[in-house]
Amino acid sequence: MLCTSEGFYPDDLKQAWLRDGKYISYMNTSLRQIHKENLNSSHVSWNYKNNTDGSYSVRSYLHLSSDLAVFYCWVNHSTLSQPITIRISSTECTENTATDVLSVTGIICGVVAVIGLILAGCYRCF
Repeated sequence: MLCTSEGFYPDDLKQAWLRDGKYISYMNTSLRQIHKENLNSSHVSWNYKNNTDGSYSVRSYLHLSSDLAVFYCWVNHSTLSQPITIRISSTECTENTATDVLSVTGIICGVVAVIGLILAGCYRCF
């Protein structure tokens, strides 16, 4: 699963992963020394970067196990009136991924078929 905070300024962002309501990983970008070896674990990988426009971005990847659980991505920043919390169930994530892949595959096949029909029609005209 991916939790991303893009284009924020100033760099005082707090982002966390929770599993069934309990913190499993936390990043506070206002701490000037960010030790990557302390952030990345077997469960979560973090990517913090300065953007070319002067803003900042944080991406965190939660590596799922086969256990069923409810996960939360929690984000807070000085520009927000209150923290943002997104609830994601591991079962919903799996189902949506399979559905999305099938949908995209279907759309691509449809587009290729339409292009093929157009090209076949143009070929007959010449």
